[in-house]
Amino acid sequence: MKIRRHSLSSFFNPNTYHSARLIRIAKTTGMATDERVLTSSDGTRIWAEAAGNPANPAVVFIHGLACSALLFDKQFQDQALLDKLYLVRYEMRGHGRSGAPDGIEAYAGTLQADDFRTICEAFRLHKPWVYGW
Repeated sequence: MKIRRHSLSSFFNPNTYHSARLIRIAKTTGMATDERVLTSSDGTRIWAEAAGNPANPAVVFIHGLACSALLFDKQFQDQALLDKLYLVRYEMRGHGRSGAPDGIEAYAGTLQADDFRTICEAFRLHKPWVYGW
């Protein structure tokens, strides 16, 4: 799989990534993070990022309405958490770097659950803790 460099403007455009897997180094901790744009069951692109050791217990951070995964930057920069947990966050459909499908039916609860399942499968999470805002 190729790792591509993107300009800052394409970084915030989820349609530029398709299903590319991106690796970047977190500036504050030096810890590598695994950043991806995944495809949910209906084709919506979902932005996600993980940090820490995948062998540790997993915590999935989910933001609330009209927010983004940026809310959890402090947790993703906390070395104590990174040493003990596997942190995963994603941006819900219609928010931030994730796709924004048209029509109210594209935001049904079953599709939101499919997005969560997509994240869990992509990062190989089994019974993660969930932290919602």
